[in-house]
Amino acid sequence: MALPAPHLEAMTTEELSFLTQMERKERRTYRIILVWLLVMSFVFPFITSWYRFSDSGIMQFSIGKFSLSIVILAGISLVSVGMVYQVYHRGLLLDIKLKKKTVSTHKIMKKVAVAGGSFHFYIESPVKLSIEVSESDFGAYREGDEICIEFAENSQHYFGYF
Repeated sequence: MALPAPHLEAMTTEELSFLTQMERKERRTYRIILVWLLVMSFVFPFITSWYRFSDSGIMQFSIGKFSLSIVILAGISLVSVGMVYQVYHRGLLLDIKLKKKTVSTHKIMKKVAVAGGSFHFYIESPVKLSIEVSESDFGAYREGDEICIEFAENSQHYFGYF
């Protein structure tokens, strides 16, 4: 029997709040990384220029090379952080804007009880390989049963199962 097709539903306020908090944390992390890289883009050329100046005299130091090094390193930093931001953060922003989540049904391939007291289902899903479930659900479901999972459409953040 074929599984039902995934469908979109409106996010709950808790799910939207979770994504909004995650977006703020990630944006702050990107900002910290960018500032750190830009500072290093100045520090490394300064160290090499200072070494050249003190080692060989004033004739070896070049303000042009120093400036070019800063521009190149800062450019690489800006482009790389910008690309990572666009690839990973854009989906999260789109999910917050659309306020929709995907609900899809998957078969339980394997049940695993971990020694630490947690219980997991391995499922056929491109979003999640396994999900942690409660002890009562672990006993109630069997391998081959169907379970629904909820996740954000673009960022693929997992919300839960039922």
